Amino acid sequence: MISAGLSFSISAYAIRNEVRSNGIRDFTFKPDPETSMRTSARNHFAGHIADVKSGAVNDEVILRTDDGLDIVAIITQGGAASLGLERNSTAFALVKASSVLVLVDFDSHKISARNCIAGTVSAVVKGAVNAEVEISVPEGAKIVSIITNDSVDRLGLAVGKPATAIFKASSVIVGIE
Repeated sequence: MISAGLSFSISAYAIRNEVRSNGIRDFTFKPDPETSMRTSARNHFAGHIADVKSGAVNDEVILRTDDGLDIVAIITQGGAASLGLERNSTAFALVKASSVLVLVDFDSHKISARNCIAGTVSAVVKGAVNAEVEISVPEGAKIVSIITNDSVDRLGLAVGKPATAIFKASSVIVGIE
């Protein structure tokens, strides 16, 4: 049995492809919010492509979020091509909370991760082993990280404390609607 959500998604996909194959580029299909894509990723960033730099194997994609953040992603050239990513095209980025590291005293550290977003801890929810830490950034976005309770204690994380959310460009999933 096919669920209504699945059949709707296939229909939306078929309509979008049919419209694009007929040369209509500015068509926007607005799916019903009840049947739109949902993911388990806690961090969703909507925006547009600010830049695409092609490499020998991978492309570096910079997504400028609606909040004004720049999120850097590394994806295969084939992936970028199949999504039709180009400057100013609408896209979104997903990052799993378990891929986000939390750092305090960022200025005294050097790190190779491309996405280092400074903000303030806005929530800490401890579980039996892990904690969910939410960092609010001045631009308005919120980034969620899952770290151990021991890490929360060691870093002294509490609401109002400055902290930086860090994730590698290779941990970012880029998508289009």
